[in-house]
Amino acid sequence: MLNNEDYQFIFHEIKNSIAVIGCSLQLIEKKHPEVKSFPFWEDTLADITSLRQMIIDVSSTKLCENPQKSNVNLYDFLSVLRTSAKTLFDDDAIITFDIPFGLPEGYFDTMRIHHALLNLIKNASEAMNRHGSLIVRTYCRRNQLCFDVSDTGDGIPPEIQDQIFTPFFSSKEDGSGLGLAISKGIIESHNGTLSLTSTVGQGTTFTIALPLCASQNEKSDPVCEAS
Repeated sequence: MLNNEDYQFIFHEIKNSIAVIGCSLQLIEKKHPEVKSFPFWEDTLADITSLRQMIIDVSSTKLCENPQKSNVNLYDFLSVLRTSAKTLFDDDAIITFDIPFGLPEGYFDTMRIHHALLNLIKNASEAMNRHGSLIVRTYCRRNQLCFDVSDTGDGIPPEIQDQIFTPFFSSKEDGSGLGLAISKGIIESHNGTLSLTSTVGQGTTFTIALPLCASQNEKSDPVCEAS
């Protein structure tokens, strides 16, 4: 039976092979620009890109297992996230991070929560076609640390909102349907929740809620008592 390391090796090899095919197609196009006019050429390039992204997403499911939690300075964490987020938008997009004073330390796996949040921000970017306005809010609510990712995109129709976190379900033609499912898995591995509210024509807000305490079962924790 294959273990996780075996699967990751297989994913890595497949991803590399797809990358080689993509590079070869790009070299062909560079040397023979006329291929751009061939039927299905652009579709083939798009399919290669989509397939590579799907492999990356599938291999990322390991992110949902055994998070390595530690105390986190939220201001440092959000500073790094803000830098990463800016690469996903065009210059005319408005990206705002609402970060209040007095936030306590977080307790989570920084790499995985960064991945989950960046997935949501990437989703928002695509929903607004890399334009529009994005707000990331961080706040404490009762005994939880919350992150809101709000966009001004087209919104998600009510009839598909219950399916949006289902693996391989996507409302985008070139979507793998894994990004939101992986984000949800990461959050739930931290004993947190990921939810959404959306209005068609106005936009969508995804909300991550994480426990502030090192353990949900701890009865006495200074951070929790102060929240």
